[in-house]
Amino acid sequence: MKVSEITDPYFKDQWNIKLMNVYDTLGTATGEGVTVGIIDSGIDGSHKDFGWDILIDITANDGINTRKSKYRPVLEAIRGGTHPKVLPGWNFIENNDDTYDAYRHGTYLAGTIGALVNKYGMVGIAPDCMIKPYVVVDANGYCTQDNTIEAIRRAADNGCDVINLSLAWSYGNDKFQDAVDYANSKGTIVVAATGNNNKEQIYYPAALNGVIRVGGCDPSGKRWIHNYWRGSNYGHGITCVCPGSSQISTLYMRWRYTDVDGTSQATANMTGLVALMKSVDKSLTYNDIIDILTSLHTYKDNEVGIGVPNALLITNEVKKRADARISKYKSTMIEGIEWMVCGLVDTPYSKICRCNDICMYPVMGWEAFYETEPGKRIKRYTNMCEHGGNV
Repeated sequence: MKVSEITDPYFKDQWNIKLMNVYDTLGTATGEGVTVGIIDSGIDGSHKDFGWDILIDITANDGINTRKSKYRPVLEAIRGGTHPKVLPGWNFIENNDDTYDAYRHGTYLAGTIGALVNKYGMVGIAPDCMIKPYVVVDANGYCTQDNTIEAIRRAADNGCDVINLSLAWSYGNDKFQDAVDYANSKGTIVVAATGNNNKEQIYYPAALNGVIRVGGCDPSGKRWIHNYWRGSNYGHGITCVCPGSSQISTLYMRWRYTDVDGTSQATANMTGLVALMKSVDKSLTYNDIIDILTSLHTYKDNEVGIGVPNALLITNEVKKRADARISKYKSTMIEGIEWMVCGLVDTPYSKICRCNDICMYPVMGWEAFYETEPGKRIKRYTNMCEHGGNV
């Protein structure tokens, strides 16, 4: 993608893109091949910035989310697998596949994460990622922890590479932690909001272990504070802050946009950055990501953690580490034949290697060849772990 050719009209005014240095990153990493699970109120997949160009005339008396709506066929088409951005998800409130956004919250998270480069509207942090909506927030903004826990597990099972949780409670439980642990075991990264109560307390699920804990910041990089009652929660263990004060994003009804703020938006910005990282190296784990973030940024304080992550530095470091892993295997013994490793290829990262009793490394995909005589090669694809074990 040539960043100089992006003509989406709001792009030049997106201060979140500039502050996180995403502008220079989009030339090499765009989120392609990554699926983001948004556990929230659903998504209006008909929005033009998600690539759906059917004109829908919505009236106040006939909402598209109602089961008897005359627009129901459009919903069926959107869920039919041909949508360019929004994949089929699940509604945990109604126990069906209707993932239309009745509360609007999920739609503007989706725009921040993945709005397309399409000469229309705005641009997401990871414009080429795909999105799966999981509905746990109802039309009144209410949601339960039980539904959220189920959604985390479902998203991990569905192969989501990263989960966005712009939800917050002042309490958690062991089932919540178990769900996050399960997601991490599947290689799914969980990103969550610290909360909007302007308190020195990180809310759940961000307070759980194995979660990237995201607070909000203003354009200067300082902790976002709206007023005495509303601002970014903070405290020991906060990972970072991302843009959380007023910024533009997608709103329901196809063509609309709105200015939004809060740690929900901050979390969506960080989720987009994780999607960029995963598009460079899908094998990244939670520990890998934390190590990269802390190796490139100095921990500042309990208000902002490492501060605002620099997307360009981060994605370059991801590529550097991935390249180093490849070069580590100039040759290896597989089935008694010396196969020369020459490059990373399409990889089934969901597998776990068990080449010996202790090995639990993520499987890497490699292109390898055996040279039968000078200049004559037999090529094949193989899967190896970091022990060099063939899977």
